[in-house]
Amino acid sequence: MSTEPKTTIRVSFVTRDKIAKLAEQEDPEGWAEYLAEQELWLGGPSPTRRTAPEWEGLIIPSEDGSADHAG
Repeated sequence: MSTEPKTTIRVSFVTRDKIAKLAEQEDPEGWAEYLAEQELWLGGPSPTRRTAPEWEGLIIPSEDGSADHAG
C-alpha cells in the first residue's frame, strides 16, 4: 500500500467513463480493485429499483431496468 498523498480531481461523467474504459483495458487488476473500493464506499446496488421522489418525471425507467432521461 502506497503512502504517497492522493489527489482528487473532479471531472465530467463523460471524462470519467473514458478514463474508466482505459483503466479497464490497461490494468484489469487495478480496475477490479477500483470497483471493490467503490462498492465499499457507495454500498452495493440498491435492493429496490424505485426512483427517488425528487427525480420523478425526470428519469423514466425502461423495460429492461435501465434509466432513460425524460425530455
